[in-house]
Amino acid sequence: MHVNVNDDWMNSTLWVQDASLVEPALLTLKVKVFLLKEGPQSMSYEDFRGRTVTQETIEWDAASWQDWVTNLPREVNRAWSNRLWLEPNRAWRTNVRDQRIDGPTANSIRLRLSIDCTVPRSAAHVVIRSYRLPEPSDENRQPFWRSNMEGPFSDSSRRCSLRGGETFGNMDNRDLIPKPLGQLAAVHEFGHYIGLHYVNAEACRSDPNSEDAYGVTDHQRNDMMGHGTRIEPWHAFPWCQRLRRHLGGPQPQTDDWVRRNPLTYATGTGDNQVLWYPRIGQIRPTVWFNQELTLDV
Repeated sequence: MHVNVNDDWMNSTLWVQDASLVEPALLTLKVKVFLLKEGPQSMSYEDFRGRTVTQETIEWDAASWQDWVTNLPREVNRAWSNRLWLEPNRAWRTNVRDQRIDGPTANSIRLRLSIDCTVPRSAAHVVIRSYRLPEPSDENRQPFWRSNMEGPFSDSSRRCSLRGGETFGNMDNRDLIPKPLGQLAAVHEFGHYIGLHYVNAEACRSDPNSEDAYGVTDHQRNDMMGHGTRIEPWHAFPWCQRLRRHLGGPQPQTDDWVRRNPLTYATGTGDNQVLWYPRIGQIRPTVWFNQELTLDV
């Protein structure tokens, strides 16, 4: 059974295997992307120290563009998918409400991200201006163009999207080259798009370009929303927010992305309320019940 929720920002699908409990449910966030090929130009931006930096971009050739179109969704999908799951405090499917549940079961929900870069511009949720940077040289040892993607927490992007205008992001080919801590910038930027702020988001309140936003401790800096690759339970927030669209319940407050504890999210109300606990890693599916289930929505 598939239950879809579509809007101008992002689509999602809650998938339930009715005939078997071998597999848990699956909640997929789906983002339709149009990659806009930008030609050679001079780009200027302000770095973390407030200095103006100018970067020259170069022409895409056929091979490099195809690599970009192929590798961007592959790497982003792989980095964010099947690394988090949600464990409920009770059964949330109709037929098993009164059955005892222990540990990870088919009632849990795997979380996945799906980036589709094959859609026409008219059907895209976001247009990514795509730049190609030159290879490092003696004159330019670290070619860099500041990439950015605004997420649902951004009032300006949300207004643009809801009014029918296009939402834009900026990326370049070097966003798929690992940084010193192993992170791919494109993976971090899509974290922003689905609704995650920086690991130290409080630093952005006074200075949106603060380097401290990427972390002030080694633990923070190693976070996917810092400079690293580590997945944390709080990253499940966009999926938890979307799950409420599928199962009902109060929507989280605007500043919930700042919150780290308690990491508990609710769907439903009254007797139908279910509490969800984000977990890290992959679920090991186990057969707990031998009966057909239907999705209770």
